[in-house]
Amino acid sequence: MISTPPPIILLEAIKLTLADVDYEFAANIAGVTVRHARNRKPVRAERPALSIIWTGDDPRPGDEQFRNAWEAVRELNFDLQTDVDLPSDTQELDDTGWLYLTSMLAAAMEALCAPDSPLRALCDDIIPGSLEPDEKSDADNGRLVRSATVLYRVRTDDQNVLLAAGVDA
Repeated sequence: MISTPPPIILLEAIKLTLADVDYEFAANIAGVTVRHARNRKPVRAERPALSIIWTGDDPRPGDEQFRNAWEAVRELNFDLQTDVDLPSDTQELDDTGWLYLTSMLAAAMEALCAPDSPLRALCDDIIPGSLEPDEKSDADNGRLVRSATVLYRVRTDDQNVLLAAGVDA
């Protein structure tokens, strides 16, 4: 029987890490739902929401692919998507309209990159990527997306074996 593949272990660790963040303290947003996107966007009842969208899993390019004869380096790519009902202009203290969303994503990335995060224990590095508004964002429904990459190691002879502290190799 195949054990749980490394991308799934890492995606679960991302959700576990993000679910522990105090978004009310860090970003002034209470009741954040952390979820995997799978095949649908969050419904209104799930807002404010932070969705984990898995975008791919690839070997590192060229010479960066192999650490040594026994270890291969891979990249788990994902997006963090915020979905928030934005306050009206009369309530807004932020002229840009992006403060809530960028603060929520900043708190999420800080948690993922923390030395003691559940994700950090399973990987070599977390690389924040681009931060972009989503085309579905409008004046009332804010949506912002932050891409990120997790670098992790597997055995060269069995890419289903995650090489990380606390994981049986």
